Amino acid sequence: YDIPLSSDFSVSLGAGLGLDFATTDTPSLPAATNEATAVAYQLVAGINCAVSEKVDLTFTTRYIGTSGSDDLMAQIGSYAVAVDKFDHVNATIGLRFHF
Repeated sequence: YDIPLSSDFSVSLGAGLGLDFATTDTPSLPAATNEATAVAYQLVAGINCAVSEKVDLTFTTRYIGTSGSDDLMAQIGSYAVAVDKFDHVNATIGLRFHF
């Protein structure tokens, strides 16, 4: 969702909900592979600047997280390591074209 601040600037906000399919895989430890599915969500915020009538320069940050999953385990020998949840924050710079 874009919120105009002026003719050249806007703020973008967004959110999402879905499923995340995760796999643990350690090539040096072949026994440490497992799979799980968890609820995933994301929050997005950004600033957009018009560089021409048809192109915007965008600066965006995104938080992506998952609910906990007791199913995802990494088995290493006789030890099991549980993965409770994943989260990640990223930042991007991009161009958005209007057709």
